[in-house]
Amino acid sequence: MSIYCARYCGSLAGANSDFHWGAAPVLARQIRQKLEQELPQHLGAMAQLAQRFRAKVKTRLATLLARRLFWERLFTQPTFSHLVAQAQWDAASTYLLNELDQASQHTPRGLVSLVGAGPGDAGLLSLNGYQALQAADVVLYDALVGEGVLDLIRRDAQRIAVGKRAHLDSVSQAETNRLLLHYAQQGLRVVRLKGGDPYVFGRGAEEVEVLKAAGVDYQVIPGVTAALGATAAAGIPLTHRSYAQSVVMVTGHCRPEGHEVNWAGLAQERQTLVIYMGTIKASEITTELMAHGKAGNTPVAIISQGSLPTQTVARGRLAELPQLAQTAQRPALIVIGEVARLDLSTKA
Repeated sequence: MSIYCARYCGSLAGANSDFHWGAAPVLARQIRQKLEQELPQHLGAMAQLAQRFRAKVKTRLATLLARRLFWERLFTQPTFSHLVAQAQWDAASTYLLNELDQASQHTPRGLVSLVGAGPGDAGLLSLNGYQALQAADVVLYDALVGEGVLDLIRRDAQRIAVGKRAHLDSVSQAETNRLLLHYAQQGLRVVRLKGGDPYVFGRGAEEVEVLKAAGVDYQVIPGVTAALGATAAAGIPLTHRSYAQSVVMVTGHCRPEGHEVNWAGLAQERQTLVIYMGTIKASEITTELMAHGKAGNTPVAIISQGSLPTQTVARGRLAELPQLAQTAQRPALIVIGEVARLDLSTKA
């Protein structure tokens, strides 16, 4: 441990000069892991490259604040990190100088990160997602994002709730798109924090299309979708050699002008059917599946508050799904198929 790190860690420990990190190696390891999570990858290579341009940056950017914002923004740019990781020094240097030109002209480029927050448990958030939240200036978050994940947002970041819930007042998609462009075009780092995964029933693709059309830089950071996170917490495997060889994920909410649902395909045997946002239409789902050949005694499960300490699992048969749905707390996930009879959870 260098003298610089020792002094920094000492400030964390307090003013007690008799404290030595060697006396608590497990605690020291935990702090080291925390720092590794906070800091970008290939930090040493970034620092060496930055040192080469430090004098030029100081000449071009007169104030300490402007220089701090420049370096902070550069080190969190995924393109710059990728170039450094690939040891593409010329390209990384060119990228740095281009960013410096923009910063000196007061036209910094914004970045929108679509981050999948997972089904609720903050522990399921990816490392890249966590780093994006720590670097964000503005966070636009969904109603389904867990409180534990929201607690990981940088303290001085602006938070804007843009969630949508059935039958409740919410921010329109058009307004969400406008806010993304508004803040990104000011040169800010914006996180669009979405429950589950941005590209699984989360309108992430629609938002990316808007950003791309406007020429705004963006990145998509995947998340654990509810079909994976909630079922794992409930002890329900999506596939099993004895019961299911395929998985189909569908949404219970379709656009009014959408195509007719392929109920025959959804009713196939040896298949696990996972339905997002389907409890409101549980009666229709039951009627259609049984009309297309699905047996009424097919096992089903409704998982509410998936992956959270408050998670509940209601199990039954397909014919009982409407009754189970009436008492299920939302948000809820419906699992239909033979695997729903299984309970491989650690609490079983």
